[in-house]
Amino acid sequence: MASSAASLREILETRLSRLVVEIEGLFENQLSSQVTAELEQRVARISAAVMERARGEVADQLNQGARRIRQAPDAEQLAATLVEAASLFASGAALFYVTESAARGGPVRGLPEAQIEAFRNLEIPLSSAAALAQAVRSRDPVATVTSHAELSADLAAVAGHTAEGRAFIYPVVVAERVLALLYAWGNVQGSALELFT
Repeated sequence: MASSAASLREILETRLSRLVVEIEGLFENQLSSQVTAELEQRVARISAAVMERARGEVADQLNQGARRIRQAPDAEQLAATLVEAASLFASGAALFYVTESAARGGPVRGLPEAQIEAFRNLEIPLSSAAALAQAVRSRDPVATVTSHAELSADLAAVAGHTAEGRAFIYPVVVAERVLALLYAWGNVQGSALELFT
């Protein structure tokens, strides 16, 4: 009888151990599912809040830039304000003043101090910069590689562009005439720059 009680006890302990392990597993799974669901909800709420804040900040930057551009007292201040506003949406931004046959460097942001004066002294014949000429001719934005053929060797050298880089050109059109080109490179948010021009 003692051996049968010991056997019964062993069987019960074994079954009880298995049951405890199963209950612990179910509990951990349930807890894990609840924790996962809670974390997913929190991540979704935080993501939505971050997105809303980012949209608000971008809208504020666009609004401030557009307001400052509208309020610029003269052409020189307008050009500087346009480049400053654009630099918030690109790694680098500059303005070229357009004449009949050339683009002349103007205000610039995103270059080292030593290169800024060199940029302002640039005068690029449109015949030697296909992308600049296309933006003037079409009066539409142009995306281009930063090769010498598209932008000119002088511009590529002053701006430190490689032949594999990308640049974006936005014409500033007044009374059906392109007076300037907003030139941007690096990480460019094109919709904002097109809005400013």
